[in-house]
Amino acid sequence: MSSSSKPVLRTLIRYLGVYGGWLVSAGLGGYALLKLWEAITQTFRVLFPHSWAYGAVHMFSIVILGVGWLLGILFLEDHYRAGVRLGRLGKRFLRVTLIECVILLGALALLLFVM
Repeated sequence: MSSSSKPVLRTLIRYLGVYGGWLVSAGLGGYALLKLWEAITQTFRVLFPHSWAYGAVHMFSIVILGVGWLLGILFLEDHYRAGVRLGRLGKRFLRVTLIECVILLGALALLLFVM
């Protein structure tokens, strides 16, 4: 392998890391938000068992969380790509993964409490 192809290979590996991390973050974030949606709807059902508004909360919350997830993954691509340029992709990925895990654990704890 020539010395001129090493920077290209290094850049390729870095950007594969960006999109691999992006896919993991998108999947984990999607799962966390689905569990959060489930927790929101179950909590509403327990607090207001005979409410006509359950259907609205059920549907609007999934739309709001879905739009938030979509905006989040669009932001993450830029955030991770900037991390490659600054040499901080690993730290950025760990920070985002920690936030997603906290959201997931909070949703699961709320589900455990409500059920």
